[in-house]
Amino acid sequence: GPSFAANAATNTTGSSGDCVPSSERSHLAESTYKLGKLVFPLPLIRGPGGIESRFMPKEGSLVEQIRTIRQKDGRYHEAAYAFVLEALEYSVRRIGQRRHLSGQELSEGIRLYAQEKFGFLARSVFASWGISKTDDFGEIVFNMIGQGLMGKTEQDTREDFREVYDFHKAFDQSYRVGGQWKTS
Repeated sequence: GPSFAANAATNTTGSSGDCVPSSERSHLAESTYKLGKLVFPLPLIRGPGGIESRFMPKEGSLVEQIRTIRQKDGRYHEAAYAFVLEALEYSVRRIGQRRHLSGQELSEGIRLYAQEKFGFLARSVFASWGISKTDDFGEIVFNMIGQGLMGKTEQDTREDFREVYDFHKAFDQSYRVGGQWKTS
């Protein structure tokens, strides 16, 4: 599977690009998201403003590259790309070493990270971003590979992400009241 490492250069800050409407800024606090040498601010939601604003880079070269991808393939929300990058870093931290991740491993890391971040709303959040199956993660990853944001090996294909798990079972049936997830 793809080695899924971020290839982007260090982000520049200070541009006026902003994904958050000015009317919502009072509800947000800034946080810095780091992925290797890549650094960009993300708003943390403290009130109304929509779930996607938490996972959207606000400025600099990464968001420009994601927008370039979306000009070619507009199926997925900008936040979906940022979330997949964040889930990659989560997955690498979870296994405890920087190494190649297969499409199945990354898909599983995305599932666990989404459960942690969104709880029982995970499938709804993904749906709002245009994601309904693990195949969509493969499309997002290979769009980022094409833009130079991620790397892959010769053996990696979109097929590595095909039907890794069923969204209904992974996000709806596995959630228990009280915020606990079934592990099997």
